Amino acid sequence: MNSRFIIVFGTGRCGTALLAQYFGGVTNSKSEWRCRDNTAIAHEPFDNKKGYWKVIDDVKKGRQSQFVKDILMVELEKFQNCNQFFITDSKLGRWFLDDFLDSRLETRVVYLHRDERAVVRSMRKFCRKWGLRWCYQTTDAQSSVNRTLDPYWYHVKETSSRWQKARDKLRPEQYVEVSFERFLIDRKHRTELEAFVGLSGYEDLLKIKVNPSQNRIEEFIYKLIGLLKRLFGAVTFPS
Repeated sequence: MNSRFIIVFGTGRCGTALLAQYFGGVTNSKSEWRCRDNTAIAHEPFDNKKGYWKVIDDVKKGRQSQFVKDILMVELEKFQNCNQFFITDSKLGRWFLDDFLDSRLETRVVYLHRDERAVVRSMRKFCRKWGLRWCYQTTDAQSSVNRTLDPYWYHVKETSSRWQKARDKLRPEQYVEVSFERFLIDRKHRTELEAFVGLSGYEDLLKIKVNPSQNRIEEFIYKLIGLLKRLFGAVTFPS
């Protein structure tokens, strides 16, 4: 298979749905494939596929991933006119990056980083909404990250730690690091990602989905908290 793949590496709630909407031009992109300019774009298209979560559980237990062979290639058989696939599912980077590389697929990675406090707050809100005590799995039982952290913060810190290791396996041209906050308010940052993906984004859709003034306020608050933490030590994280 000569197709090219772009996958996302990040935490849960890091903004992957917005990426699919920005490049795919749809406002509700969950599990849906959209093809444009020979690129198929989808957000978390495998969540309902048989065997997907079992493969994740196998990887978590240290077994070799069968995702590419048993799930990815089966799903992509229906695409005849696309030679690039942009899949905005942060689990693919966390769980299956080695599988993509070992399968010798032409793979590039978007590392999508969102402010840690915003991620934790969003995860807590999401879990409360669905009545779940905890819904974001960690990746590596042998991680060096402090396991006394609550599970939300452990998930965030561990994902960052794993990215530092994963980045060493990639050539500079194989990855791009994207700040979710900058993506929302900085056109130049979005242009750099567009060049990496090879597609233009739908700016009008982005204007509908976000409130730039709200994001600037939130970004300022997080920078202020970071400054206070450096100056005075521990600062309580907003929940």
